[in-house]
Amino acid sequence: MTTVRDGPSGIARWAKGNPLGAVGALIALAVAATLVAALAWKRENPLPQGKALFAVWAAGPNSAVAVGGLGTILHYDGTSWSLKESGTALTLCGVWGSGPNDVFAVGASGTILHYDGSAWCPMPSGTDEGLLGVWGSGPDDVFAVAGHADPNDPNAAKNVVMHYDGATWSELEGTPESYYLHAVWGSGPNDVFAVGYDFAEMSAGILYYDGTSWSSTAAEVIALLRGVWGSGSNDVFAVGAFGTILHYDGAAWCPMPSGTDESLLGVWGSGPNDVFVSGGEGTLLHYDGASWSPVATGTTDDLLAGCVLPPAGGLVVGGRGTILRLQGDTWVDVTIGVRQVVLDTHGTAPNSEVALCCDLSPSAAPD
Repeated sequence: MTTVRDGPSGIARWAKGNPLGAVGALIALAVAATLVAALAWKRENPLPQGKALFAVWAAGPNSAVAVGGLGTILHYDGTSWSLKESGTALTLCGVWGSGPNDVFAVGASGTILHYDGSAWCPMPSGTDEGLLGVWGSGPDDVFAVAGHADPNDPNAAKNVVMHYDGATWSELEGTPESYYLHAVWGSGPNDVFAVGYDFAEMSAGILYYDGTSWSSTAAEVIALLRGVWGSGSNDVFAVGAFGTILHYDGAAWCPMPSGTDESLLGVWGSGPNDVFVSGGEGTLLHYDGASWSPVATGTTDDLLAGCVLPPAGGLVVGGRGTILRLQGDTWVDVTIGVRQVVLDTHGTAPNSEVALCCDLSPSAAPD
C-alpha cells in the first residue's frame, strides 16, 4: 500500500498512473476551476480560518456558502465572510441549495446538515456512508451520493444514493452493487445522472434515474469518473482519469478529445458553448461548443474547484483559502499556490464569491 503525503499534486500524479486504485483516495481528490473568456481574475482570500474547504454553492450575489474540514461552514453576504456554527467536527464534502434559506451540506459518516435561513441543524440521513456529492431539482427533490471502496479489495465497491422528498431522507434502491459513485447532477427530477466507476465491467460508471428506477449506461472507457454536469438532458458532460471527457447527446455517451492525459476532476458551465473542466497539474480546459482548448492558469498546482456564475462571473478556489475572481475584461495569470484539496463547487447566480480550502490528513491508496 502506498501512502500519499505530498498534497494534491502528488495525489493527482499518482491517480494519473493508477486510476482504479485512485478510488481509495477519492475523498482527497477533486479539482475544479472556472474561467470565463475575456474577463480577468483577481486573487482574494476568505477568513484565515485555516480549514480545508470542499464545496461551495451560491444562491445569489449576497448569499454563498462554503463547507469543509472539521465541520467548517463559511458564509458570504456580498461584502465579507463569516464563520458559521455547524454543530459538527466531521468533514463536509458537498453543498447545494434551492435558495438562500434552504441549503444542504453533506459529508463524512452520513452527515447531512440543513440551513433554514437561521441556523444549521443536523438531519437524520439513514446512512453512515461518507456522502461526496449533493444536487437537487428543488426543495423536495434532493439527491446525495456516497461511494466506498476497500483499498485492499478493489472489487468490494459500495454505493448509496439518498433522496430527500421534503420531509425525510431515504435510500433509493436499485443501483448496481459494483458501482462506486462520486458525483450527481440532473436537469430535473426525472433526468438524473450519477457517475463514478463500475468495478464489474472495469469501466467508467454512469447511472441514470428516470424518476422511477436506476439503469446503467454503457461507457466503454476505463476511467474513474469524478464529475458530471450538463446544460440540459441532451447535453451532459462527465470527466475523469486519463483526461477522459465523455459527452451525452441524448442517445449515447461518446468520448471527446481533451488534449490532455491529466486526471480531470470537475466540470461545470453556463451553457452548451461555455463549459469548463479542471484537473491535475494546473489543467484547465474550455469548450466553446466545437472543441476543447487549454486555458493558461499560471500554475502547475492542482486546480481544485470552480464555478461559472452567470451572466459573466466566475470563481476558482484552492487550498488554504485561495479565491480567484473574474474581474475586468482580460485574463490575469495568477499563481494559485495550492497545497490542499477542494472537492467541488456549484454556483447559480452572478457575482457570488465563495471559496474553500482544506486540510486533509494523509490518504492511503493501493499500489
